[in-house]
Amino acid sequence: MSAIPSRCVVDASVGIKLFVDEPLSEQAHGLFAGLTAAPPAIFHVPDLFFIECANILWKYTRRFGRPLEDSLADLADLSRLALRAVSTADLMEDALALAAQTGLSAYDACYAALARRLDLPLVTADEPLCQTIAWAIWLGDLELNEPPSHQGHGDFSKVFLGWWFKIFSPGSPAPPAAASAWSQKPPLHRDLHSPANRRSTPPPPPGWLGRGRSPRGS
Repeated sequence: MSAIPSRCVVDASVGIKLFVDEPLSEQAHGLFAGLTAAPPAIFHVPDLFFIECANILWKYTRRFGRPLEDSLADLADLSRLALRAVSTADLMEDALALAAQTGLSAYDACYAALARRLDLPLVTADEPLCQTIAWAIWLGDLELNEPPSHQGHGDFSKVFLGWWFKIFSPGSPAPPAAASAWSQKPPLHRDLHSPANRRSTPPPPPGWLGRGRSPRGS
């Protein structure tokens, strides 16, 4: 088991698990809860991360009938997270070199190259990627001090309230007066941790995602 890193790069196979029920979704929730720690965790992504998440949600819609409105709401929620994005234009040469060296796709290599540049671990739910990159940590190996399933829904809502403030003021404490606006302006469309609010999309058939992989191709 590995301790949850306070600074890391996360890939789309981890981020998507905040919005759809997949293996290791609870671990993803526990990881992202670090954004409201004191001091808060810092997560970096290449900007490729966002369109990859959109592509995965589209596949759930196309293959399994997931409502498009749900996926659009998820993307709005995703955009509110306090993630530090790096342009793929600044990473593509390193990604191509690393892909040629390891046999990874340029997509996967982009995440790995960013992590290597920042001297940080890459947290991924993609086991083959983890086995290829020495500085990668498999999401399933993270040791959660308090699994999200042990938290009340109100506690988990506070996690997302903290994310809301950090989007507009990364690294700064929430303005004291802003907490009173919680009931009028929630940070996300729903409490993602509540089983009642998780999407009703049927799970994908066994093997569709492979060993923890989220598909990129058609």
